[in-house]
Amino acid sequence: MSRFALTLVSAVLAFVVQGCFTGVESTPKIGNSELKKQNASEPTAERLYLADVATEPLSRWQRGKSFMVEDPKAMLNFGTSIGDSKLDKGDIIEFAEALPALSPTGEATDLVFVKRGESDSRLVYRINASQEELNRRDVIEVPFTVELGIAERLRGRLLGNTYYIMTPRWLDRGLKTVTKLKYIPVRIVDVLPGNSDFPVRIEFQPIDDALNGQGNFSVYMSVGDGRRSTRNFEHLFALGNPRDKYQAIDDNMWRAIVESRLVKGMTRDQARLSLGSPNDVLRGHDYSSAYERWEYDGGVFLLFRDGLLEDFRK
Repeated sequence: MSRFALTLVSAVLAFVVQGCFTGVESTPKIGNSELKKQNASEPTAERLYLADVATEPLSRWQRGKSFMVEDPKAMLNFGTSIGDSKLDKGDIIEFAEALPALSPTGEATDLVFVKRGESDSRLVYRINASQEELNRRDVIEVPFTVELGIAERLRGRLLGNTYYIMTPRWLDRGLKTVTKLKYIPVRIVDVLPGNSDFPVRIEFQPIDDALNGQGNFSVYMSVGDGRRSTRNFEHLFALGNPRDKYQAIDDNMWRAIVESRLVKGMTRDQARLSLGSPNDVLRGHDYSSAYERWEYDGGVFLLFRDGLLEDFRK
C-alpha cells in the first residue's frame, strides 16, 4: 500500500478513536445490517416476479411429490420400516403419506416416502411437530434432498426468457465458481434441480461479445421468504437493463463496473455498483476533507476523500 494510503488510513482511524465527527458523521462505524436497513425500499418488480412460486405447507403435499437425493447421508434421517433400501446421490423418493406419531417430547409427524422403482420400500422421516403445526409452516425441509417440483414450475416460467444478471459470481460447466460480468443480458436455457441449500440451478447463455464461445453458465437460486431465501430472483436478475438507471455514467466507467473493477475517481455509488455494499464503513474528517473507509471480506478496502475513490486494496 502507498505511503499516502497508510497516512489516510491512520487519519481515518484517529478520527474514529477521537470521536471527531459532525452532522451525519456522528456514527463512526456502520455495520452491514444497518446499511441494508438504510437501503430498504418498497417491493420491486423483481421481488414480486416469482412470489407465487414457493415451497408448500404439508396440507398441499400430494402423493407422488418427488425429491432427489443430494447426498447419501439423507439415509441417516430415515427409519426404514419395510424393505432394505439405501439411498445414493441422484435417487428419487416420493411422498406417500403423513401419519401422526408420538415422540419423547410430545406430538410428532411421520412423513412416509417410497424410493422410486421400489414399491415395497418405506422410508419414514419423523418431525417433532404436529401435522397442524406443519400445515402452518411455509417450508418443510427433508435434509440432503431437493424438491423437484420447484424446478419444474420455474422452468415453465423462465425458459427462453432474457434477463440481466446482477452478480458476477457464476458457475461453469463443472459447477466451479468463476468471476465474470454483471448487468449484462442473459438468456435462460434451462432450470435444473439445485442442492439442499438452494433448490434450483438456473442455466443461462450470456449475451456479450466478450463471452462469445465460452458456453453456458449457471447460478443457484432460492425461492420463497424463508431463512434460506437469500439468493432469490431479485438478488440475481433484473427484468430491465440496469444501465438505463445510470445514463450519466460514461461508457468506459460503466464497463469497469460491469467487470467489477475499481477506478480511482469513482463516486461512492459507482464503487457500490462495482463491488456491492461494504460490510462496514468508517467515517472521519480533518480540517479540509471528509474521509470514508469501506471494508469488505478478504481484507478488501476502499478509501474515499470528499466522496471520490482515492485509493483501494483489492
